[in-house]
Amino acid sequence: MLQMWTVFWILLTLAVFAEIWLTGTVARFLGFWNTVAFIVLKLVLGIRLAFQHGRLTLEKLRAAIQNRQVPGIPVIEGALFVLAPFLIMIPGFLVSALGALLLWDRVRSWMAEKLRKIGIAWFSRRFLR
Repeated sequence: MLQMWTVFWILLTLAVFAEIWLTGTVARFLGFWNTVAFIVLKLVLGIRLAFQHGRLTLEKLRAAIQNRQVPGIPVIEGALFVLAPFLIMIPGFLVSALGALLLWDRVRSWMAEKLRKIGIAWFSRRFLR
């Protein structure tokens, strides 16, 4: 059976090739300069969103800590909320699409719940034997 790291590197390599292929296809469709302009526009949008979402996430985290709450899902959602603009800034269209999806509340909540379950499973396998 393949090791988890082997599967990770295979999937990462396939994702990079898919990203390169998609960017080339978009460049052939839109033209080189339009594609460059679109990537620069994504970068500017991502920077703006990163500042806005980062500030909002820190405020939510501070409020949870002040109310003496354990911020489980809100912290994961906040991290995904901050990660989304950085994914949008990466030159490429598949990763940017994932970043755009993470801006939606339902997708972010679903992903946070999945990551929480994965984290609990990993923690229990690793430390609670």
